[in-house]
Amino acid sequence: MDAQVIAIALAAVFSIPAIYFDSREHKIPNKLNYAFLGAGIAASIGLNHFSLDYLAFLFFSFLFSFILFALGIWAGGDAKFFTAINFSFSITDGRPKRLRR
Repeated sequence: MDAQVIAIALAAVFSIPAIYFDSREHKIPNKLNYAFLGAGIAASIGLNHFSLDYLAFLFFSFLFSFILFALGIWAGGDAKFFTAINFSFSITDGRPKRLRR
């Protein structure tokens, strides 16, 4: 299966309940965030997309979300969900085919 299809499916499956909880309760449950994070990591490992570029991307996406959380712009659940969605979308390789290794 194509990595982009998996990333979009993961995002859809976990975003729909996150939108529901965030709009109703103004909180995204930790169980949902951690399940999404685990699914993104498992998909990345399963598709052999674990590399130094991947780890750098994850570090900077976490750092960005943590800064927004620390400044009070985002709540904790939003920061965790942003990090989890980046874990799932980093399994795709958006570079043109001629630049891929």
